[in-house]
Amino acid sequence: MIYVGTSKGFSFSVNDHGSELCSLCGPDGTEYIWQADASVWAKHAPILFPIVGRLRNDNYCLGGQTRTMKQHGFARDLDFKLIQRESDALKFRLVATDLTRRQYPFDFVLDVGYRLDGAALTITYEVRNPNDTVLPFSIGAHPAFACSWESGDTVDCYYLEFEKSEDVRTVLLDGGLFTREKLPVLHETRELALNAHTFDRDAIILLDHRSRAITLRRRNTSRSLTVSFDGFPALGIWSKPGAPFVCIEPWIGHADPVEPYGDFVNKPDLLHLAAGRTFSCAYSVIIGE
Repeated sequence: MIYVGTSKGFSFSVNDHGSELCSLCGPDGTEYIWQADASVWAKHAPILFPIVGRLRNDNYCLGGQTRTMKQHGFARDLDFKLIQRESDALKFRLVATDLTRRQYPFDFVLDVGYRLDGAALTITYEVRNPNDTVLPFSIGAHPAFACSWESGDTVDCYYLEFEKSEDVRTVLLDGGLFTREKLPVLHETRELALNAHTFDRDAIILLDHRSRAITLRRRNTSRSLTVSFDGFPALGIWSKPGAPFVCIEPWIGHADPVEPYGDFVNKPDLLHLAAGRTFSCAYSVIIGE
């Protein structure tokens, strides 16, 4: 079911399946979220939990037992329960079931909140650990932003502006896994051009960037959309080559490296939440006119 929130002429909507943001509109009706054309990419903004990225062979070992979990985990494919509804805010909850425990043998409570204040939409993730042992997990966002603010637009009409000047390299992937190879992306600049070849080598994945906000801009206009992601150490930027959208993805955690690391609890950059504790993080999307 689709639920809608509004504030000061702006609106957003969320599908309880996956608690997925599927629309964010300005007062003039401009849609800023990719509308999930199945012939290109059939998602809007999936939530990545309890892993980000791909596991080696889609498997992991925990306590001597091998389990299977597909890329980005299962939260994006399950129905959440609406637990809070206001005119400008929604909150959804996912709890562990027998289905999730077969892939991930832990209890958890995942709450995803959306609150709109005019042009600013804040998305909050809360993970509670009801187990009597540590809860290992990663979490991330995968929102896709439309590059079609005006009729006839192509992706070439847009670029990304980092908050700070960057000198960074992307981690190269092999079958979705991190390699030791890195490729320069930005050198003492804030601007990343978007075109049909920007993502020929798959996603741009940054681990050593300084910026904690990125703005999507349309050339020759003042229109913009900013993603602010303080508290997320990793960042993915991705699109299908030439497609009219770009994903700006704040992550805590990332795909497996190509080298084995043993037990799942040793997975690089994994979060370890103590028994009875709650972890929270948030990012914001701000429309500029």
